[in-house]
Amino acid sequence: MSKSAAAQKKKVSFTKEVTPEVDSKSSKTNKSTTSSQQAQSSTLSPVTSPSSISSSSKKGASFLLIPFHYILLVVSLFKYYDILANVDQALLNSLVGLIALQTVYGLLITMATGSAKPSTVSGSQKKKTKRIPNSKKSASTPTGIDILLIILLVAISLGLSIPLFTILVLFGAPISPEYNIKNLYLSAHISLLTLFPFLVYYRAKLLKDFKLLFSAMNQLNQMTIITFGGLCGCWFGVLPIPLDWDRDWQAWPITLLVGTYIGAFVGGVVGYVYDRFF
Repeated sequence: MSKSAAAQKKKVSFTKEVTPEVDSKSSKTNKSTTSSQQAQSSTLSPVTSPSSISSSSKKGASFLLIPFHYILLVVSLFKYYDILANVDQALLNSLVGLIALQTVYGLLITMATGSAKPSTVSGSQKKKTKRIPNSKKSASTPTGIDILLIILLVAISLGLSIPLFTILVLFGAPISPEYNIKNLYLSAHISLLTLFPFLVYYRAKLLKDFKLLFSAMNQLNQMTIITFGGLCGCWFGVLPIPLDWDRDWQAWPITLLVGTYIGAFVGGVVGYVYDRFF
């Protein structure tokens, strides 16, 4: 019995001497793995940081996306369509021209911001491309899906003119058979001038989830400032109407229409300057 007890004591002492060495080796390996993970996280932190995401969301402003055709359309309202002589006919004819020009403008937005088709690049490749400093996004040629989507967004913008018509009436637009058609044309112009560029710019989010458009409204970029500028211009366009100047251009809704065009154009200029220099 004494020999077996001595043998057990030797085994216990041997395990006590071996286990600290094993624990020290395992702790060293754990420390090395944690240090490597920390090094990887430190290299990836600039990619996933909120500042880099916010700065990348501001890219896409272009001098070509400033809606210069809005000013041309304002001039044509008085020179070509003669809106002072026949408001209803001028609103309708200029609406047809606006649809054609906005379709081309939607193609320019698509070329500047890229296709709405989801990319098949893996996550690791995306991270590698994000690490490249001062990388400029090359313009992409619109695909057939993009063209069909732009035409669909034109139809959606025209459909959104009905809620805008209701908003105009709630905010005091005159209600009568004579003015209802003018209000409907005005709401169609407002929708194409302000909502259509916003929808084209965020068309990828529109395809993914419509609710993401509401979160996109919090981002200040060239298209959102065009939207806010056009709506503000329409709001300020009401001011000259009650003045007793008895001018032809004070007739409803000429000042609101011109205010929307000018406000959206100024918003495009301000959005370009903001995205590029702030």
